[in-house]
Amino acid sequence: MGAGTFILAAGYARTATVAVTCMCIGVAASGLMHSGYNVNMLDIAPRYACVIMGLTNTVGTITGFLSPMMVGYITVNKVGLKQMHLRSACMPNSMWML
Repeated sequence: MGAGTFILAAGYARTATVAVTCMCIGVAASGLMHSGYNVNMLDIAPRYACVIMGLTNTVGTITGFLSPMMVGYITVNKVGLKQMHLRSACMPNSMWML
């Protein structure tokens, strides 16, 4: 289970203790993911690792600002908070298909 799973679970937690625990596990899992991600660029092309890292971070960051905009567009009628959480969680995962 990845970082996103725990961070999503924190949004549905009923107590603050469970939410904080989920966030801590999610951030720890994210740290593990980044350590493997950074080394991967060096394995692919050691000489051009910085350029590849910049390009991949740019593509990854685009979903960070497009997702809230798309959720705002989809939820024009101010649907319930549960549906908004579900849609915002699905947006970053589906952006890679564009």
